[in-house]
Amino acid sequence: MAAKKQEAEKQSVVISEDDAKAIEQAIAQGQALIAQGKTKVDASMAIYRALNTQPQEAVVSAMIEGAGLTPKNIRPVTLLKNK
Repeated sequence: MAAKKQEAEKQSVVISEDDAKAIEQAIAQGQALIAQGKTKVDASMAIYRALNTQPQEAVVSAMIEGAGLTPKNIRPVTLLKNK
C-alpha cells in the first residue's frame, strides 16, 4: 500500500499590530534564553507559551527565528500545537 502524500496549501496569515509585537517579544525572549545558555527546547517552549493563541505558521516562524530551530527540528513541536 503506497503512502499518501498530503500537500499543504500556503495561505497568507494576517496578523494585527498587537500580535506582531507579541511575536517580536516572544522571539526576543527565546533569543535571550539561548544567550543565557538555555536549551532550544526551553526557548521554543517559552515562545510556544507566549504565542499559543497565534496561527501555527506564526509560532513556527517565531521558533525558527527565536530558538534557532530548523524545519526538521520543529516537526515534533508542531505536533503538540495540533492537539
